[in-house]
Amino acid sequence: MSALYFFLMFSTLFSSQSSAFTALGLSYEIIAAAPDNQVELIGCDTDPCSDLDIKIPATVNDGIIDYAVTSVKDKAFEDQNISSVVIGQNIQTFGEKAFKGNALKSVRIPDGVKIIGKKAFERNALEPLSVPASVSTIDTNAFNRNNLRTASV
Repeated sequence: MSALYFFLMFSTLFSSQSSAFTALGLSYEIIAAAPDNQVELIGCDTDPCSDLDIKIPATVNDGIIDYAVTSVKDKAFEDQNISSVVIGQNIQTFGEKAFKGNALKSVRIPDGVKIIGKKAFERNALEPLSVPASVSTIDTNAFNRNNLRTASV
């Protein structure tokens, strides 16, 4: 009887937990539970974003567990008029159109990023660009329609 009770309590506890949460004005979705504990940044917790200077943390806490922020979802910040972004060290992937149509003049892509999706930074005001050697894929038009004067790897 006690084993059944424990099982029911355990399953009730975990089935009631949401796979999405907000922290510091941003929304996240859990993409890998323990032991990896990874989340994907899905955008601002308001539409449009109330803060036009986005800071993507390396880790975020849902109130119980610390998660590594490893990706930015497709269209997460599309057409939000964002003027700056600071990208945390755990990001590995920028989804399609993740930052398309904003007012970004520069972006520092950290080491560890592997994939920059289709049109991820299209239609911004980027001037200089430095892409780390860790990037294995830059998809079609990832930096299209910017003011790029210099780009380096």
